[in-house]
Amino acid sequence: MLRWSLLSMVLVGVLLGAAPTARAFHPPLVVLQAGHWRSAELPDEFSRLRGNTGAAAGGVREVDLNVDIAHRAAEYLRAWGNEAYVLPATVPPNYRADAFVAIHADGHANRAARGFKVATSYRPWIASDLLVRELADEYARRTGLPRDWRITHNMRGYYAFNSGLYQHTIAEDTPAAILEMGFLTNPTDRAYLVTHTDHVAWAIALGIARFLATRPAEGWPPPPSFPRDDIVEVLHDNVPLFDGPGREFNRVDRAARKERYAVVERRPGWAKLFFWSGAERWIEDFQTRPITIP
Repeated sequence: MLRWSLLSMVLVGVLLGAAPTARAFHPPLVVLQAGHWRSAELPDEFSRLRGNTGAAAGGVREVDLNVDIAHRAAEYLRAWGNEAYVLPATVPPNYRADAFVAIHADGHANRAARGFKVATSYRPWIASDLLVRELADEYARRTGLPRDWRITHNMRGYYAFNSGLYQHTIAEDTPAAILEMGFLTNPTDRAYLVTHTDHVAWAIALGIARFLATRPAEGWPPPPSFPRDDIVEVLHDNVPLFDGPGREFNRVDRAARKERYAVVERRPGWAKLFFWSGAERWIEDFQTRPITIP
């Protein structure tokens, strides 16, 4: 396709230090989400996340850094011939783009914890996996920050990825990644992120541009389908999840109020919840209510 070959020409020019001059007739659409930005405006389905501005340390708030770097990265992408927008915490329903990247920064009680990490949802899909790879490789190469391989459930289960369970999410066929740029609670990471904001943004934009150039002419294969016939919402906080349909089984996790899950099996009084990772989690029926996703 023409737009992708032109993008490749632009990317090569950027990497060689030349100013991009070519522009596709139908440029790729890139959406950067500034993590926690305007979180007070999140819809009711994500009310549990309202007011969260992320990590903070050394007088730096995560949300402010996210907004700054997301807008800088979007400017680079637009200069290279793409359409690029910055979204707040709220994602329009079923939002489609050629790439979606949520930008965040980490925090930890252990001030020695440092490094960046990139992940996509639990759903196995080549497009999102490639986006993670290109973004992580370019970010590591350009910033020199170490990579933290401790990917969390909150990253893989990021709310904006969960198109089968909520309305205000990206569409299933939008390649997506979440980037934790480094630890604000680590003095070395924080100093780099604060004093090299433009370079960090440039690294993010380059990683996304590299991904866009890998798109096959025939488009990406469709992602695996999500089970939608039986969706439930958790009614209470700290609801125990078990590895079998009964309280005699091991308690292996907890669910929070308003979290949603697809049900793949039912036993009397119990429901087995769907996880892309293959983990088996059972919840008692009375702890949930049925939900219909438009």
